[in-house]
Amino acid sequence: MKRVFFSLAVVALLTSGCNKDVDDLKSVVTVGLYVLSEGDWNVGNGQLVYFDYNSDTDRFVRNNDKRFQNFGEMPNDMVIYGSKMYAAITGSGSDVGDGMVRVINPSNGEIITDIVITKDAAEQMPRRLAATGGKVYVTLYSGALAQIDTAMFTYDVISLNGTFSDGICIYGQSLFICNSGQGAGNTVSIVNISTFTQTETITVPYNPVNIVNAGNGELYLNTATVWDNWEVAAPPNVHVLNATSKTVTQTLNVAVENLAVGKDYVYGVGFDWSSFETTLKKINIADKTVSEFTETPQDYSMGYKLSVNPLTNDVFLTDMGQNVYRFEEDGTYVETLQIGQNNGAAVVFIDANK
Repeated sequence: MKRVFFSLAVVALLTSGCNKDVDDLKSVVTVGLYVLSEGDWNVGNGQLVYFDYNSDTDRFVRNNDKRFQNFGEMPNDMVIYGSKMYAAITGSGSDVGDGMVRVINPSNGEIITDIVITKDAAEQMPRRLAATGGKVYVTLYSGALAQIDTAMFTYDVISLNGTFSDGICIYGQSLFICNSGQGAGNTVSIVNISTFTQTETITVPYNPVNIVNAGNGELYLNTATVWDNWEVAAPPNVHVLNATSKTVTQTLNVAVENLAVGKDYVYGVGFDWSSFETTLKKINIADKTVSEFTETPQDYSMGYKLSVNPLTNDVFLTDMGQNVYRFEEDGTYVETLQIGQNNGAAVVFIDANK
């Protein structure tokens, strides 16, 4: 029987610097993946599905399998950390009570518990996730950050200097958090992990929504479209943030609204509502050159989110329909997965020994 473990454990091994561990990874393969979909707004039809790579027929696991299930109102992000999987379900409002962090057993899809986060007696709307040091960190739309203890499922909450907190990434002993303000915000909060306190707020271009660690002392910050009476006042863009000086050092003029980071590239996807065209770019981390990600013609239905398999460097693109497109690192198209619900928000990977 194959012993299954999870992708973030593989990431830890890859960065440990231990040759034996790296050699052991040669026998590890991805055996499946979970896709979390937002569904349609204010309908409550978010969805979690699992694709089994060991099946030669129906890899889309459904029917009575708990890895295919309804997942509430606006699931937005998901991570695997340790032996558990965590999903951020934003919900439809702080006064509705349908927002939560759902804890799942990734080996079978069983829900372990739901954590409803409150602050000042108000139920919060979880948005994005990061995990380190036995804690899962959750950005909250109220302009706050939650820290969940992964052993006890208890949590603490701190306020940030901003609202509609969104993208989050880890750099060293700090968390960098985007405060979008739904277009009116222009700050990134820096939180010390060991003390769980905000230590600094830095000014960035307006509407920061995503941030990723490129692994070279630089963070890539994605600002989304700023709308003014339904006209574009500022298009989306990508900015390079020096994690030491905490300043924006370069703006790349790449019109994308979601980012994912791989070994050598940062990948970006955007959708132009005037031309109805998808933009899919890659940014070389070493020299910042920007190029098309793939030359393979595909009918992308409104490109939406990106994920990178840390084991294989395969790139997964979701759209606003019900598709996930899989590519090799060089942009070679591999396959299209049908996920059964709109707006794929996150893809995570299950690995096992051969």
